[in-house]
Amino acid sequence: LNYGWDKILVTNAKNNPQYNGKHIQEISEMMNLEAFEAYIKLLIMENTQVPSVMFGMNEEDVRRVMKSPYGMVGSDGSAISPQGIWEKMIPHPRLYGTFPRVLGYYVREGVISLPEAGRKMTGAPAQKMGFKDRGLVREGDVADITVFHPDEVRDVATFTDPQRYAAGIPYVLVHGEVVIENSEHTGALPGKALRRG
Repeated sequence: LNYGWDKILVTNAKNNPQYNGKHIQEISEMMNLEAFEAYIKLLIMENTQVPSVMFGMNEEDVRRVMKSPYGMVGSDGSAISPQGIWEKMIPHPRLYGTFPRVLGYYVREGVISLPEAGRKMTGAPAQKMGFKDRGLVREGDVADITVFHPDEVRDVATFTDPQRYAAGIPYVLVHGEVVIENSEHTGALPGKALRRG
C-alpha cells in the first residue's frame, strides 16, 4: 500500500492531544519539519504508540464485495462508550457508523437491496458464526432488533467527530430489552460477549 502523509490521520496521541484529528502532513507543518521527521518525532514523543487511520480503501472494491452473494457486513471496530476513559479518544467512525452506512448509502444508492443488506448484516454472519438463535426474527430467538427509518438512516460519525450515534435509528433492543429509545441510550446494558455458537 502506498499512503501519502496526507492519508494518515492521528487519532489518539495521548501526550500530544493537539495532534489528534490531524494528518501527518498537517502535523509536519505545525512542527515545521519534513513529514517523515515529524512522524518519527511524534513516535518518540508518544513512546511509539500513535493510533492512526490510513485512508487506502478503494470504493470500487467495496461495491464489488458488497454485491457479492458471499459477502457479509462486519466491522473490526471495538465497542466503546463515549463517556469515561474513552471520552477523548478519536476512534475510527466505523465504530458508530458501519451498519448505518450500508443502509444509508449502499442501499439508497442501489448497490444492494434492503433485504440483502439485512441478510448480510444479521442472518448470514449469525449462521457463519454458528449462532442458531440469532440473526433472524423468529419466535423463540434472542430479540436483538434495530428499528430504523429506511429513508432517514445514515452514519453521521466523522474522522474528527467519530463518537456520534447514527441518524434514523429510534430504537434498539438487545436481548429483548430496549437500549436505545427515541434515539437516546436508556442506560440499559443487557449485552454480553458472544463466542462461536
